[in-house]
Amino acid sequence: KVVKELEQHPLIERVVSVVSMDHITATDDGFSVEYLLKPDDVVHLSPQERQARVVEDRFAPRRVASVDGSYLAMLVRPYAMGDSREAVELEQVVRNTIEKNGLSNQLVAVAGEVAIDSALFDLMLKDNATFVPLTIVIGIVLLWWLFRRMVAVVLAVFATLGVINAASVFVALSGQPFSMPVSMTTPLLTALTMAFFIHLFNALAHAAERGFRGAEGVRRAIGEVERPIRYSAVTTMFGLASLSLSPIPPLQTFGLASALGIGMLYVMTVWLVPPMLARWDHGSWSIRQNSGLAVIDKLIVRVSRLGIQYAGIIVGATVLLIIVGSFQIFKVSAESDMLLYFSPDHPIVQSDSLIEQNIAGTIPLEVVFTADKRDSLKDPARLQAIKDFQQWLISLPEVDHTLSMVDILEEMHWAFHGKDDDYLTIPDNPRLISQYLFIYDGRELYELVNREFDRARLLVSLNVHGARQISAVINKIENYLTSHDPGIDWQLIGEGLMLAELESSLIQGQLASGLGAFALILITLIVLWRSVGAALLCMLPNVAPLLFIFMIMGVLGIPLDIGTAIISSVAIGVAVDDTIHLYDGYLRRVRKGIDPLIALMRTYRTAGRAISATTLILCAQFFILATSDFIPTYQFGLMTGVGLLAAFQIGRAHV
Repeated sequence: KVVKELEQHPLIERVVSVVSMDHITATDDGFSVEYLLKPDDVVHLSPQERQARVVEDRFAPRRVASVDGSYLAMLVRPYAMGDSREAVELEQVVRNTIEKNGLSNQLVAVAGEVAIDSALFDLMLKDNATFVPLTIVIGIVLLWWLFRRMVAVVLAVFATLGVINAASVFVALSGQPFSMPVSMTTPLLTALTMAFFIHLFNALAHAAERGFRGAEGVRRAIGEVERPIRYSAVTTMFGLASLSLSPIPPLQTFGLASALGIGMLYVMTVWLVPPMLARWDHGSWSIRQNSGLAVIDKLIVRVSRLGIQYAGIIVGATVLLIIVGSFQIFKVSAESDMLLYFSPDHPIVQSDSLIEQNIAGTIPLEVVFTADKRDSLKDPARLQAIKDFQQWLISLPEVDHTLSMVDILEEMHWAFHGKDDDYLTIPDNPRLISQYLFIYDGRELYELVNREFDRARLLVSLNVHGARQISAVINKIENYLTSHDPGIDWQLIGEGLMLAELESSLIQGQLASGLGAFALILITLIVLWRSVGAALLCMLPNVAPLLFIFMIMGVLGIPLDIGTAIISSVAIGVAVDDTIHLYDGYLRRVRKGIDPLIALMRTYRTAGRAISATTLILCAQFFILATSDFIPTYQFGLMTGVGLLAAFQIGRAHV
């Protein structure tokens, strides 16, 4: 009943199980094709007899049943899925149909590509529902602690919603589905919005300290921060937009949506909010005695003195740490294993393990053979070449099961000769092969070969999940087929190939986006300061955090995957903001004739205060993501927070 109902659903093409798969049996005048277990078998066979029939079948064990028959499986094959929402719908349909027919107590595992996609979607929605409000609340609390102005809180929340909506509209218009990288857009933009507004509010506080309030205070504040905010927005946009150079569409969408959000953030910070403050805000932005900025001011005085007094030691220690830790960078390798995105006790991990241990691996790979003309795949020599390849495949420890038209043809030949094992072979007569194929009236053969017999599929079940492991298997397959020419064209397709190619795409995309971000940001800094030397000087403290991020990844064994691939572009795009604010303030004062040491101390007093406050808020908001049960969110929050802390410390010492 479950199989029949599921096959009527518009999302499902085919369901393979012991009650729907072909079984070839001998008859008095040849052979017949019937279901492995027919409805009548429920009445006429005992449970033990039904179990024996499944176990003794050539194709059921390791495909839809365990070897001992204690587990049964259904292979639900959907039509092409549009997005993760359809995966969620499909899994729910399967579960509901199983429950409706009273089999919920027997259901012990649901695994495979659709189940993983559904589980990922569920965790992404959960994280967004949890961490977006949480990052906003953290930002609100810290903004209130820093400035003690309700208007600061209200305007920051208003801007956050505007920025998030702009990015969300872009994602919707792009046609890209809600994916793991895209899910990181909202918490990232929430944190950056709070950081940008701290610079504006800090400039208002600095203007108030000099006696300017109202419209004049706003004008003075914008005059001080507009330039660094503009270039910070540009460099951050370039850092994020560099992900568009990646060949992976979800990374492209994340980068472009986040860059658009930063563009909207600049408009909010410089063009929309300041006129509102000038028109309606009549309160004081002066630093209150018990505010967070007052506390930060005291810390800045102490830290800046230490930084200036022991600058050589700090820089030397930093360089030494980078040199020593750089060996960890070589431990970082590209890997794509969707199961690593879940905690070990997650149901999807447990389900996959149970199915893999008792039935077969859940990663599908296909080899498609294409001949040059009709009926070419009736040639015994070509079929024998496929069989030899298939036997070699099943000898690999990474392969649990294979299936091709050769298996069904051998089964027909065997059954036609009274189940004599001597005939469990490929017939050597093309005309006999044609006759077998002509009288075959089952279903599964023509899922493995077309009716012109010039294209066939060989199905392979892999028990490995990591991209590197799958790539190793694919390399073996390609080497075999190259050295043992089957006489027909061949091509690999399927989820396994996609995961394997994702590894090289990640490396390619990381190099392209990293170099692209570095080049674009460097050009922007050259334009900003009209000096190649100054631009290179300011890039140094922003490259170091990337090294720290990869060092930590090496130490913790975190691979470069589709989740961590976005971290470097985010880190370099965000970290350079602090350098711009600090160096711009310092350079502006030096050009006015102020002594460099005094200029540095005054810059610490103004921009340094905002940088410290933004680092506090950003780290608080990113590190809270590290509490997620969803591994990509945890890694994104942890690594980005580490990168920003490193940028803060190195940038101050460097300047």
